Amino acid sequence: MLTEGRSFGGALTDLSDVRAAFPEATLLRKDFVLDEYMLAESRAHGADLVLLMVSVLGEKTGEMAALAFAHRLEPLVEARDAAEIVIAARSGARLIGINNRNLDTLTVDLSTGARLLPLLPAGVYPVVESGIATAEQVRGFHRAGARLFLIGESLAGSKDPADTIRGYVGR
Repeated sequence: MLTEGRSFGGALTDLSDVRAAFPEATLLRKDFVLDEYMLAESRAHGADLVLLMVSVLGEKTGEMAALAFAHRLEPLVEARDAAEIVIAARSGARLIGINNRNLDTLTVDLSTGARLLPLLPAGVYPVVESGIATAEQVRGFHRAGARLFLIGESLAGSKDPADTIRGYVGR
């Protein structure tokens, strides 16, 4: 759930509402999580996972990942380049995401994921984020080692999100 309000129009109540409607779902709080308070409020509003962005947290990423675990949250640590992958790998996170979106220009370059996937350490679940719009892209990233995908924009714009998801997984 995107909860950032100023730029993306989300709210913590969105997270709470989805948790209430789908109590068994696994929910990610997708926001600029900056401190322990935000971790606690993530858990209080029903999140199971939180996005921790190396580009935002820098060397504090490992500390935030440990705090996330302490709050019974699974951290998804996001990296955008090789230097950030080094920090993400040291964080202790089991989920490391590679963002195909350049957060400075908001442009998407799918070659980012293909280039960075081989740099992820063994034992983590590779997540590819942003810009995925076709089943062939999902299959290509899966062949390259991705095991999970963070897909939002193409689902939000879909007339039938369930059908779009079936297309991604070949059903």
